[in-house]
Amino acid sequence: SLRESRTIFQLMASSVAKLDSITEIARAEWAAMGRDLRMVILSDHVRAADLPTNSDGAFRPSKLGVIPIFEHLRRNGVGAGRTGVLTGTLVIVPRTALAALGDLARNQGLDADTVVTVDIPACPDHVRITLGSAHGARLVRLVTALFAQGEIEILVGTQSLLGEGWDAPVLNSLILASNTSSFMLSNQMRGRAIRVDPDTPKKVANIWHLATVEPPIRGPLADLAEAMNWGHLMDDGPGGLSDIAILNRRFRAFEGISSSASNLIEGG
Repeated sequence: SLRESRTIFQLMASSVAKLDSITEIARAEWAAMGRDLRMVILSDHVRAADLPTNSDGAFRPSKLGVIPIFEHLRRNGVGAGRTGVLTGTLVIVPRTALAALGDLARNQGLDADTVVTVDIPACPDHVRITLGSAHGARLVRLVTALFAQGEIEILVGTQSLLGEGWDAPVLNSLILASNTSSFMLSNQMRGRAIRVDPDTPKKVANIWHLATVEPPIRGPLADLAEAMNWGHLMDDGPGGLSDIAILNRRFRAFEGISSSASNLIEGG
């Protein structure tokens, strides 16, 4: 995502600029697919502390993460209220999904009082749910089923939880809001979206990679900013790697027609 010119201090929050890009992508995907949209957005960290404590609370995230993405989408009205959060420590579902959640829980042999719901003052249309520490895997299955049914259309989670092993063939749009540069790990995440859906044989999935491209810094602070990898100081990103360099690493496993005079099929 190409951002407008910023001051040297604003560049420190370059990852937060991706929130606008994620919102634009989600809005465009929903406009194209409507209620058929099943989007997953993967990030590296939860950032639970960024959830405001009340509905009028200020929202000033300092870093990219699951909760900043969820709250930015919610405040911009993206997802028609069908946005959820699925992480190992925090699960949020739309209030409208509670009836379906109860039915799914009973179908899995769970007592009605096993599903505990907690209101979220800052998000009155959403609730936090738990099943107790012994039912983590069941909770993931329940929320995944809500996602498959369309009770949740946009699911924001951590790449560690929804990466390798998570199965939801209905997934048709994936945003990788992660700093991972390994093509092996990114391919595992991409694999969640390219699974064949038996109920939709002609399914096509869109996979979005994000890159913040900052304008060059002019003046005496330019060398210092470059030496300190300024754009990643508050981004938990790998030192010395720009977003473009991260994408280059991710795409090393891709094969295609060479861009040179050769007509060979090459990797990278």
